[in-house]
Amino acid sequence: QTTWKSNLALLNLSGQGVSADLTYRHDGGFGLSSVTLAHGELREFENIAADLFGIPDSSGAVEVDADGPLVVTARTFNDSSDGTFGQFLPGLGVSAALTPADDGYLSQIKSTEDFRTNIGFTNYGGDTCNVRVYLHDDQGARKGQFHASVPAGGWSQVNRVFEASGVGECPLGYAVVKVLTGGCQVWAYASVVDNQTGDPTTIPVVIR
Repeated sequence: QTTWKSNLALLNLSGQGVSADLTYRHDGGFGLSSVTLAHGELREFENIAADLFGIPDSSGAVEVDADGPLVVTARTFNDSSDGTFGQFLPGLGVSAALTPADDGYLSQIKSTEDFRTNIGFTNYGGDTCNVRVYLHDDQGARKGQFHASVPAGGWSQVNRVFEASGVGECPLGYAVVKVLTGGCQVWAYASVVDNQTGDPTTIPVVIR
C-alpha cells in the first residue's frame, strides 16, 4: 500500500557550463536524456522514471555522465494521501563501491510488525555482479543469508530480506555484504521502512 517516486537533482558549482547524459537502466531496458546546466544552476527532475524517461512503473539506476563536476542527489519517497515520506540517496562515484576484497556492513536493520528492511545494490561495472548478504542479530549470531544478482550498470533490491531468508522476527540486527564476482564494484544500502506510514530510512554501507 505504498506508491514510490524518485526526484533527481543536479547542481553545477564548477564555474562553467556542464552538459550531462543521463542513462536510466531498469529491468525492461534503458532510457536516455541529456541536460546542460549553467554555473550555479540547480535542476530537479520530479518523478524521474515517469516524467523524464517516460517509463512509469519501473525501478532502476541512473548513470550521470557529465563533462564537468556535478553534485548529484536523489530523494525516493512514498507519495501518500497524508503527504510524502522519503529518504535521501546520494549520487556516488565508483570509489564508494565494494569490491570482492571488502566487507560491507549495514547496521540497525530490523524485521518486526512495525518495520521491514529492504537491501539494494548498484553495479558500477559492465558485467553482471553476484553478491551474498549474511544477516546477523544484535548479538552477532548469523540468522540467515541470501543471494542477489545485480545487472551491468544497474540496480537490484531484495525486499523484506529477513522474510526472504527464512528468518522470523529480528528486532535489531546487521547485514554483511560480500561481492562474489571478480572485478565487480557494487554499492549497497538498506532501506528500513515503517510499516504504518511507509516512511523509509536510508542506511548506507560501511566498508571495512
